[in-house]
Amino acid sequence: MTAPSRWFRAAFVAACSLIATSCYYDPYAMGGGGAGYYGGGGGGMNATFVYTSNDRWLYDPAVFCYYDRYRRCYYDPYLYGYYPVGYCPRPLYGAYHPGGWHPGATCPPPIGFRDRYLSNYQNRVAQLRARNYTWANKVRERNDAAADAWRNQRAQSASNFKEAKANQKIRNQQARENQAQRQQNIREQQQNQADRFRGQRVEPRQLPQQAPQAQPQQRPARNGYAQPVDARPDTRQSRAAAQQAQREQAAQQKAARREAAQAEGGGNGGGNWKQRQQERRAARAGE
Repeated sequence: MTAPSRWFRAAFVAACSLIATSCYYDPYAMGGGGAGYYGGGGGGMNATFVYTSNDRWLYDPAVFCYYDRYRRCYYDPYLYGYYPVGYCPRPLYGAYHPGGWHPGATCPPPIGFRDRYLSNYQNRVAQLRARNYTWANKVRERNDAAADAWRNQRAQSASNFKEAKANQKIRNQQARENQAQRQQNIREQQQNQADRFRGQRVEPRQLPQQAPQAQPQQRPARNGYAQPVDARPDTRQSRAAAQQAQREQAAQQKAARREAAQAEGGGNGGGNWKQRQQERRAARAGE
């Protein structure tokens, strides 16, 4: 047997021995997106939850575990089991994200899901190493007072994350409705102002009502000749009647003066005044 053949045979035997001693297949060893923690803080404590393609699952990159929204508890994708409700695993250093996930990519749901709860779950690192994951020897947990306080808050935040998302959606919808209502109110105010402006230009301006002027009083006539007569220019008959009435009135006044004068003459011995007048008229007629 040549030297290359012996080398290939030794390599094949070593591989078979490794597979035989390994009880679990590591689905993430070749697809991991890189070792280390997510975010800028130690142990990933500054990381936030990540949505997956399945609404049931959230991914928590700080602890390298999923969160089941329906059961409200964490699920370990490497130990294939649930942690108790309200329990948050410790942040990890040196682990791989499942499914090759990395920040900015879509996180897949758990692979090889098993519906069971973990026993001895507090010794997570020891259980990871017992499964012969290639990266498990470099993994360590963050175990201090700050991490413990963070874990208590993290479990509560995870349980309320779905409700927080729904509440934020409701607040966003209300904000959009309020904004739309404000814009509608502004448009209605502008329209009302424009209508009032056009109405002021179209309607005629009303002038203040003036009090009726008093008619000048007519002065009383000094004599009978100054009586008011309807002397409209378009009624000639009215003017002629008025003139005839004036002439008759003047003749009556003249006759009255004459009778008065005759009466005065008769009182002074002139009672034959009429007779003398007749004689004179007769004499003129004889001539």
